[in-house]
Amino acid sequence: MPIEIRHRETGEPLHRLAADTLRGANLSSKALAYADLAGADLRGAILDIADLRHADLRGARLDEASLQNASLADAILDGCAGQGADFSNAQAQRASFVEATLSGSSFRYADLTAAKLNAALMSDSDLSMATLRGDFSSAKLNRCDLRSSDLTGAGLRRTSLRNAQLEGAILMGADLTSANLDGAKLVGAKLTGAVIKGTLLEGASPKLQSRPTKAKGPWWKVWK
Repeated sequence: MPIEIRHRETGEPLHRLAADTLRGANLSSKALAYADLAGADLRGAILDIADLRHADLRGARLDEASLQNASLADAILDGCAGQGADFSNAQAQRASFVEATLSGSSFRYADLTAAKLNAALMSDSDLSMATLRGDFSSAKLNRCDLRSSDLTGAGLRRTSLRNAQLEGAILMGADLTSANLDGAKLVGAKLTGAVIKGTLLEGASPKLQSRPTKAKGPWWKVWK
């Protein structure tokens, strides 16, 4: 039976597929703004350059799907499964990925300004050169490639960044309260104005010193 993708608010048909499954479907360049794709099985689907603004993808299965250059602004992807998915160059401003499982995914060069990724599981992902000025509180970013990424003002409270590659990353004004940076590589990272309180820094390179609660003067020190 053909599948219809409908508008999440009006119920209006947006796209019809002759196939009886969305798994592995080619939806590249499709106009799917406000689409109701909650719980959809989109494993291995091709959504490159698709317009998914405001789409509802809560609980969707996006493992190994390709969303390169997709428009995901204001989309809802809470609780989605996207292990190994490719979001390279995606425009995902204000998108919500709360509690999403995105381990091994790629957000290289993606724009996640004001996005919500609270408690998202993103270990072993490639977020290099991405704009990540969002909220990653309690997220797992262990062993992620964050080289040259822009985390200006990002919320990283209780975020796990163990063994992450943060060389050249911009962390100015970021909130790293109680974050775990054990073994993280921070050579060339810009940390001016960042909040480092209760942050675990054992094995970080170069070594940083978490600022005591009542400390005065420079908020951090680096030993070469």
